[in-house]
Amino acid sequence: MVQMWETIDIADVDNLRDLAEEVRASGRPRLLVVNGEEVAMLVPPRVGNLVVRDELPEVELTPEKLSAFRAAFGSWKGHLDPEEFKAQIKAARGSRRPPVEL
Repeated sequence: MVQMWETIDIADVDNLRDLAEEVRASGRPRLLVVNGEEVAMLVPPRVGNLVVRDELPEVELTPEKLSAFRAAFGSWKGHLDPEEFKAQIKAARGSRRPPVEL
């Protein structure tokens, strides 16, 4: 499905801040054009579920959390065959293209 962005002709626009405020207020991206040619896109920081910039929460590393992390180390040992796991990953990532003969 092709997404049609609302366009704004900026040939006669002097204040980019006003455009940025409009995009932020509407929450919708705008495609900027000059004389019919696409030149840039203004995108709000959050578009639906898409986070445009990284928004990672601050996590406090306490001694208890560090201890729990260290206790989990190696907990998969004996539950999984590493070589079989690697083979499954390789098969899942396999190419569907026909082989190339030179």
